[in-house]
Parts: sequence; C-alpha cells; structure tokens
Amino acid sequence: MDMLFLSHPLLAIIFIAAKVIELTDMLQLH
Repeated sequence: MDMLFLSHPLLAIIFIAAKVIELTDMLQLH
C-alpha cells in the first residue's frame, strides 16, 4: 500500500479526497 502511494501520489490524493467527501456526506445527513 505504502509503495503504491509513493509511486502514485495522485492515487493517494484521490483516495483521501474520497474519504473526506464520504465523511462530509455523513455529517450532512445528521
């Protein structure tokens, strides 16, 4: 996993962005 993120930083950014969007959606539902 770590090597994948190091070789493809864009994937890490997209992965983190997706998690942030999911968290914000959950907070908006409540």
